[in-house]
Amino acid sequence: MGSGRNKPIYDVVIVHTGQQKKSEAATLKVFLEQIGFTVFLDYEMPKAGDPHEKMEWALKSCRHTICIVSKKFLSQPDPRAELEYASLKRKWMREHDLYESMWTILFDLTLEAYKGAQENGGSKLPRLPALQKEETLYLYNSQSQDMDWPKMCQKIIRDIRKEEMVHKEKIAEWDTLVKYGVTPDPQRLYEHSDYLDSRETAEQPNKKKMRIS
Repeated sequence: MGSGRNKPIYDVVIVHTGQQKKSEAATLKVFLEQIGFTVFLDYEMPKAGDPHEKMEWALKSCRHTICIVSKKFLSQPDPRAELEYASLKRKWMREHDLYESMWTILFDLTLEAYKGAQENGGSKLPRLPALQKEETLYLYNSQSQDMDWPKMCQKIIRDIRKEEMVHKEKIAEWDTLVKYGVTPDPQRLYEHSDYLDSRETAEQPNKKKMRIS
C-alpha cells in the first residue's frame, strides 16, 4: 500500500507481547515481507514522536491485524486494548461488507483458558464466539515439540492471501476509505480505565468518520 496523511500505511500489523517480539513475531514478519507485505512491529518504530499515536495509526489504517495471544498477553493492558480494537474494527468491516481483517493465534493457551481469562475480569477481551471462525482463529501449543512455528506462519499467510484474492474489490475499497480517513478510530486506545466504556455505533462509510471512544 501507499501512504496516507504523510504517514506510512502497512498491510499487516502484528500485535504481541514483548516476549514474542524478537522470536515468533519477528519470524512472522520475515515470512510476510518475503511475499511483499509491509509489516508493522512496534519495537521497530522510530524513536521520534509519540509511540502510542504511531501504534494507533498503524492499527486503524492496516489491511490486516495478526494477534499472537499468549498467557502473558492477557495480563498486559496494552496488548489487550489492541486486541479489542482489532475485534471492533473487524466488526465494523463486516457491517460494511468488506473482508476478514483480523487473524488470531492462541499461542500457549486453549479456547477454554481464554474463556476463563474473560470470565475472570477480562471483560474487554473479544467474546469467543466472535473469534471462533475456522479461517481466522489458529491454535498453537508452544509447549509441544510437534508444533512448527514457520509452518503456522505459512498457513496464516496462505489464508490472508486467499482472502485478498477473493476480495480484491473490497481490499481496494478499504484502501480508499483509509485514504479519506473513513475508518474506525481507536481514540483513547491506551486510556485503559475507561477505554470503550462509551463507544459510539459505527456510521455508514460515506458519513462522518466513526469514533470508538
